[in-house]
Amino acid sequence: LTGRYVHPRRETRALLLIDMKNSTGLAERLGSIRFHELLNDFFRDVADAALGSDAEIHKYVGDEAILTWPEGPAISDGDCLACAFAARDAIERNRARYMRRFETVPEFRAALHYGEIVAGEIGDIRREIAYVGDTLNAAARLLEAAKELGHDILVSTDVLQRARLPGHLRSQPLPTLTMRGRAAPLCLSLMSAISFNRSSCAGVRVQPSPTASGSAASSRRCSSSFISSLLSLNTLFLSGHQWILTPLLVVGAQLVAEPRLRTVEAHSCGVR
Repeated sequence: LTGRYVHPRRETRALLLIDMKNSTGLAERLGSIRFHELLNDFFRDVADAALGSDAEIHKYVGDEAILTWPEGPAISDGDCLACAFAARDAIERNRARYMRRFETVPEFRAALHYGEIVAGEIGDIRREIAYVGDTLNAAARLLEAAKELGHDILVSTDVLQRARLPGHLRSQPLPTLTMRGRAAPLCLSLMSAISFNRSSCAGVRVQPSPTASGSAASSRRCSSSFISSLLSLNTLFLSGHQWILTPLLVVGAQLVAEPRLRTVEAHSCGVR
């Protein structure tokens, strides 16, 4: 390796660490050869999510993948925040294959952090590009905290301050995390996907007000057609990625419920 990283250089990056859960138990149950096959399939699904979110795959370390993003739109637009959830979706889409081959579906925990690292070639006989610095150490500590706290996906406030939160995700602040050898505590949040509990919406009806006119009914018919079109597109082109159209469906629902209609609070429809 020669070129850009012959001499160490400072870079600002987001780092996502994805670690398979219970890998030791799976290796013991499956045996080393079959576990290697499972790990390869798992990393393939992670790689698909990485490509979809413009991430660079830095390296695989045992049962852990390290993905990175340089400063740019993939961070500010929130692609880095959505990546772990895209990997989870990719694994879920392949659930049947995993069950058929390994009688299990892999799960993972993940940690996302942002900051300055030093990147450069390292080694003599065998050289590779290595990242060193507090940012990588903090990301590893976040991953440990995810296991200790029983959470799946943790993200530092350093990322949330710079990235737009995708509409299908939410963040929940957690107590600060202290790190050995680091004076400042690490502020972090739990990341989760917003789910819509359709069963809890059963029986909830939006009634028109006495002043609702024929134009409102026409608007509702147009909006209902709009939602039906979105659902058709979702079925045809985005199977397994329903969350992508969720914000648009919400907008359509708001169009149906004209300002002159009585609105229903989101929490009464089971929005998490």
